[in-house]
Amino acid sequence: MKRVLSLLSAFALALPLLSQTPLYEGFANPPQEARPRVWWHWMDGNISLDGIRKDIEWMERVGIGGFHQFDAGGIGMKKIVDEPRTYGTPQWREAFSYAMSLAREKGMETAVASAPGWSSTGGPWVSPEDAMKKLTWRTLEVSGPSRLNEEMPPLYSEVGRYQNIPEVKDVAPWSQYVATVAVRLPEDEKTMEEMEAKVSSSSGDFSVRQLSNGDFSDGSALDAGDGGSIWIGYSFDSPVTVKAITIGGNKTRTIWYCKPPDYVNSLECSDDGKTWEKVCDIPSSILPVHTMSVPAATARHFRMVLAAKAVISEFVLHNVVKVNGSQDKAGFAAPFDLTTYLTPDSSGAAAETVDLTPFEKDGVLSWDVPEGRWRIYRFGASLTGKKNHPAPPEATGLEVDKLSPEAWERYFSSFLKTFSGVPVDYLLVDSYEAGQMTWTKNMPQEFRSRRGYSLLPWLPALAGEIIGSTDRTERFLFDWRMTIGELFAENYARLGEIAKSAGMKGRFIESHENGHVFVGDGMDLKRYADIPMAAIWVENTLSGSPIPMARADIRESASVAHIYGQNIVAAESFTVSGAGGRTYTYCPDNLKYTADVALSSGLNRFVIHESSHQPTDTHRPGLDLLGYGQWFNRHETWAEEAKVWTDYLARSSYLLQKGRFKADILFCYGEDNSITGLYGKKLPDIPAGYAWDFIHPAGLME
Repeated sequence: MKRVLSLLSAFALALPLLSQTPLYEGFANPPQEARPRVWWHWMDGNISLDGIRKDIEWMERVGIGGFHQFDAGGIGMKKIVDEPRTYGTPQWREAFSYAMSLAREKGMETAVASAPGWSSTGGPWVSPEDAMKKLTWRTLEVSGPSRLNEEMPPLYSEVGRYQNIPEVKDVAPWSQYVATVAVRLPEDEKTMEEMEAKVSSSSGDFSVRQLSNGDFSDGSALDAGDGGSIWIGYSFDSPVTVKAITIGGNKTRTIWYCKPPDYVNSLECSDDGKTWEKVCDIPSSILPVHTMSVPAATARHFRMVLAAKAVISEFVLHNVVKVNGSQDKAGFAAPFDLTTYLTPDSSGAAAETVDLTPFEKDGVLSWDVPEGRWRIYRFGASLTGKKNHPAPPEATGLEVDKLSPEAWERYFSSFLKTFSGVPVDYLLVDSYEAGQMTWTKNMPQEFRSRRGYSLLPWLPALAGEIIGSTDRTERFLFDWRMTIGELFAENYARLGEIAKSAGMKGRFIESHENGHVFVGDGMDLKRYADIPMAAIWVENTLSGSPIPMARADIRESASVAHIYGQNIVAAESFTVSGAGGRTYTYCPDNLKYTADVALSSGLNRFVIHESSHQPTDTHRPGLDLLGYGQWFNRHETWAEEAKVWTDYLARSSYLLQKGRFKADILFCYGEDNSITGLYGKKLPDIPAGYAWDFIHPAGLME
């Protein structure tokens, strides 16, 4: 007890000295840079100047250091103001200018989201030529030696084909020719029709040709009714060996949360059509069309057994090796567990390719076909159809091509004109939710300059063909994904110059937030941010990233700040779903644990999600963001007592901003993935007592 009293006495004697230091003064009265910000959503034109003034004055009273402004909506929200201020109109511009000018008068920091909605960079000013694109193809099979002079199949122009993008119905078809490449087929490869397959099922009406080509536009339904299993299968006159399958309509899994696949479907084989043996379970896939390797099985009958109800658009048995997970490895999805998709060796049946692009003119191919069987691929590009969301209808349009510098700069040139002459401090790019892109106009040139060889002869590998050998094909697919990731990151790097040319200080950048949602590395994007940003949802939330995922995301941002010297580590904080009666049930008492987890993970600036603009005082508790909260606004019951909470967040952030992190270990996590993808469920097993940072491959190499 004497020792404790001595320590307390010494501390008491030191207090007068401590209280005279700038550090103590900053702790007692946290400066603006340490104060939390809020995400301030304007909902579907429900905006008033009076509400703007009252919102900002409340923020000032309770110690908010600034706000990030969004325009959200697009769900037919009820109008609660007499004259809505539609995005981009003079009335909206008046309100925006008033808000930003008032904030500047009060010394508050401001930012604006990179598009209407919260994801990502799109709007009605984006033309199809500048929009996100995907690689598409049609095929034609020929035999040689012969002379071919034939009109080629038309390019696919369907928007969003094979991608789960529901908002494409009002997007006009668009296509662009890319190249024509022929693949010499292995001698033993046969199509379903060449194997004289006969299709049958427990229900539904199918044909071999349609199933082989994926020509069921909406799929054909299989339904077992009440109980029982459903199946679709093929029978052959003599045994065939199956090494891979392609399924359209397989059960899909979420891209979020690093959720492993489910195994509710299976492939079975039989010699007599009566006694069946399981070949393998079929994992759920991110994409609705999925090619996978299966253990080689020889039989006269094969069937896919499915859950109680399914819609099938494609089902193909392959008697040769195909790239395992070819759609994912080609960049149409970015699963966190891609490295587990091992393709069997196929060096004995390696294919060669011929670039036929010079021999096609106006859609007609003239070619002296060499000996052998050839599959000719006619490659094109079409739109993914993805739009910025959730945005007011008048502010909704195609997402811009994230791989093209020219399209990117045209997008921001148009977008930032909306704010011309208005004082805004930062540009904010929220977590990525715009889906994948697998093509841009200059992709062949970019690929050659970065990888040192031509892309065109390897294009069929993106359709699942083995070129040269399994190893060489997988190496090409790795190079392909690296090229996409580099182009993506370099466009994000351009945001600094773009923001500063518009009179801003810089940009906040989030990346994945959850799992591995785009082809690329999150640190590669955040390294260029003036303020790297993460996200943390409240513990036990009904949706969104769980705490382990948030710890990985915050550590990613903190590692970037430590390595590249940004110092400030921000996070969208305390996001929660209001489902299940949770709306307006949060307060400092049940938020503090989440705050402390964030601080201990490296966060030193809170950006509270969220504080919707309240245009009136008569509608209480007020507008919210489509059921998501915090609901931290001036109508909250504890709104006027909130400074105790913001002071706690600010004091903690201030001390961490003034500290200097010292790490014992740099943990390099490898290539072709993301920190949230690899460690969204559990951080690396670093020995106890050692401080550490992540480092990405580019940071290590440079």
